[in-house]
Amino acid sequence: MRALLGCDRTECGLGAFLLLMACVQGAFVEPLQPDIDLLSFSDNPTRLPCQYQVAQDQSVVQVTWNKELPDGSEDPVIMAHFTEGNREFGRYSGRVKFESFTPITENSALLIPATQESDEGIYRCHITTFPNGNFERRIKLTVWSTFHALRFLIHLTDHVNNVTIRATFFLF
Repeated sequence: MRALLGCDRTECGLGAFLLLMACVQGAFVEPLQPDIDLLSFSDNPTRLPCQYQVAQDQSVVQVTWNKELPDGSEDPVIMAHFTEGNREFGRYSGRVKFESFTPITENSALLIPATQESDEGIYRCHITTFPNGNFERRIKLTVWSTFHALRFLIHLTDHVNNVTIRATFFLF
């Protein structure tokens, strides 16, 4: 078998162990990294990705999105529970939704249809599974206002006629 797979006993054993762990524990499909940064613009839709693939004999019990506050505490945004359904919280009520109608069994991405500058911050997608416990992804959202601009200043100098042209370009 080693000759067939092209690995020695240790390599084959490690590969089989990692494959088994992925099957037993489940894994995030999106995002793959535990921490990511996203950029969005105000008054535009924003999608915060979160999709967890359960393993056999495992089920998602609850999906919770929280926003980290400056003091380190968390503000609940939206939650999906396998028996209680979906619930939006506080200032997010009516402003956010899950991408999927069934975030417990499908995609748990958070949608903000009309992003506000106050939405900027760190969000956590918390997946509670049975029997394997909790898994989390952290997303830092930066929100630019519609009029936020990157300025590029270009200096063009004509040395013959001693003329300088300055142009400022805005990227919206």
